[in-house]
Amino acid sequence: MTGIESDLLPILEDLNSGEFRMFTWYLSLDILENCKPIPKGRLENKIRVETVDLILQSYREELAVMITAEILRKMQNNKAAEALTKNLLFL
Repeated sequence: MTGIESDLLPILEDLNSGEFRMFTWYLSLDILENCKPIPKGRLENKIRVETVDLILQSYREELAVMITAEILRKMQNNKAAEALTKNLLFL
């Protein structure tokens, strides 16, 4: 597991099942400008590790961090968003 994966995975593992479903729902929406949503069918029935892989396949590393942090903010999980961006600020 590389650096980005090892930073994203614990954040997703800290989400309960309802929060994780909401997180994946947000991934299917137009969250950031010039950031294409991931189709719902590709997100369906994915476990957390697979979701991290899908995020990194869909976006370059910096964008993966930005979209993950923005989704966490929308979910009112500002502490996790701040920790993620603080840890990965210097990509």
